Amino acid sequence: MSDMGSARQTLFAARVQELLIDEHLDKSQHAYLASLMASIIILIVFYDAIKPVWILLAWMAALNGISLIRHRLARVWRTDIDRLFKASAWERKIALLSACSGALWSVPCILLLYYGNEEYRLIIAMCLMGVAAGGVLSLSILLSAYSAFYLCMLLPSIACFLLQPGTLLHWTAFILSMFLIVMMINGWRASKEVRQAMRLRLELAAAVEEAQTARRHAEEANLAKSRFLSNISHELRTPIHAILGFAQLGGERAQDQKIRDYFNRIRLSGNRLLALINDLLDLSRLEAGRLDMHFQKHALVPLVEAAVHEIESLLNERGLKVALHAQPDLPPVVCDALRVGQVVHNLLSNAVKFSPKGGDITIDVAMHAEHDRVCCFAIKDQGPGIPEDELELVFDEFVQSSKTSTGAGGSGLGLAISRRIITAHHGRIYAHNRREGGAEFVFELPLTQPGSVAINA
Repeated sequence: MSDMGSARQTLFAARVQELLIDEHLDKSQHAYLASLMASIIILIVFYDAIKPVWILLAWMAALNGISLIRHRLARVWRTDIDRLFKASAWERKIALLSACSGALWSVPCILLLYYGNEEYRLIIAMCLMGVAAGGVLSLSILLSAYSAFYLCMLLPSIACFLLQPGTLLHWTAFILSMFLIVMMINGWRASKEVRQAMRLRLELAAAVEEAQTARRHAEEANLAKSRFLSNISHELRTPIHAILGFAQLGGERAQDQKIRDYFNRIRLSGNRLLALINDLLDLSRLEAGRLDMHFQKHALVPLVEAAVHEIESLLNERGLKVALHAQPDLPPVVCDALRVGQVVHNLLSNAVKFSPKGGDITIDVAMHAEHDRVCCFAIKDQGPGIPEDELELVFDEFVQSSKTSTGAGGSGLGLAISRRIITAHHGRIYAHNRREGGAEFVFELPLTQPGSVAINA
């Protein structure tokens, strides 16, 4: 593992070095034209100061020849498929060419100090400082090339100024020395910051790629899960219906009461299992986006009354009473009646599970207090309530409140499916605890659905 980590760090460092070289060569493309223009200006200014003139022309040709070689080197670099593993060798080549270029820039200064007029000596020092300042942007990216260029350009010039007699020339050497020190310090800082930026860029790119890969794998796994749930649900429903049919037939034909009780237990368990399979099938369709919605205008109160009628046997078994309070003259809601009815059924079943025997369940249906185009449905129970940190968690798949220790069963799918259905209706569903005890589940539906064509029922 340590060898693998070391190899990974080495590869990462090589990648950073590769990016630095690539950025340096890219920036240097703009510096070649500036170097050509500066050499032409020096040729014009010092044409009469250096004799014979062919020396100055040869210097100009050599300087721009180095620039052409560096330009060619950049093109070869970009076509080298193994450059990542030869980045150090490439950096040495670039540093060598930078050193040659820097040394060539010191030649006019040396020639003027020994063969030119005195009035040109300070001017060439200023020219050197100007050329040095102009190369900071492209050279500071790669510290080796930066150091080679400035040391080879300024150190010979400083030495020549020191060897010449005269206080003014010595002060010029001192100024150039201070300039070189400042340039090296700033270049080291700039190179460090650029290298750090390159490392952060690579780390960010790796993190983004890893996140995209993880997201793609998660989507593939989720799709595979949805397909599995859909397929297995279809496969299980056929034998379950057969079991339910034979259980009902056995219960009707059995003479012994105990055997009839056995068949009834089989039928109840089978119905519970079938409900779970239906929930799984609905969930897989909702996740895959394949659950069709048929929007029509419906009155919400009849949907609630139908859901109450469906669980009437459970209400009677636990001695529960349901009080429905509906606002008069409620407008119809554009919705899928089957799916909204399923939501109401799930919320009522949830309230029945957690309500104490002989308790009351209250249902309120009214227009939203703040939005006149939103209808609000609320169901209140007298159960133990929901811990505050679980009010959102209970809407996740296969999650139940920690207060289910009361004996209330369930798969933890009803509320998750309800949220997905309400979300598909561009509404929202949430829960909170009542001050007087118990929980209250609320869902809100807009009167119309955006982009849907409502068919009058």
